[in-house]
Amino acid sequence: MMSTRSMVGQLIDKGAMIFEARYCHYDGNTEGVGQALLDNWATAMKGDTQAMVDFLLSTKIGWSSLCGSDFSKVPTWNRPKFDTPEYDTWDTPAWYDDREGEEPSDPIRKDSDLGWLEFAYLFHVETDTLHMYEISYGKLTAIRQVTLSEARENVNA
Repeated sequence: MMSTRSMVGQLIDKGAMIFEARYCHYDGNTEGVGQALLDNWATAMKGDTQAMVDFLLSTKIGWSSLCGSDFSKVPTWNRPKFDTPEYDTWDTPAWYDDREGEEPSDPIRKDSDLGWLEFAYLFHVETDTLHMYEISYGKLTAIRQVTLSEARENVNA
């Protein structure tokens, strides 16, 4: 597990690059958070893009980890310690909301400082797509776009 920082959320207007997202601390690369989002969109969210967006934005602060998580479970901060046997089988999304001393924060938006992030995963509900971006020096560069309606056919088959 590495601290590859990312943001997850909703792309509201692609042309104007208006979005609302939350921070995700661990495994933000496409094989980590990117794959976890696609897997859970198909399983826990049953192909419901709006439900996925609602889930991702439900945290008042951000996510500690989403990889290996089952999004149908209620998120918690109380996860097993890294060096325990329970850690390897933990499948509950971990957020920062219940952590002592944490204050709610504003979502990440277009005018936010993005320089500390490395990846972005933004669902666009109207076009039913997931947009994946690499972030370098605060600039988003598109690396992949997934048309979810095509993936939905496989979910419902």
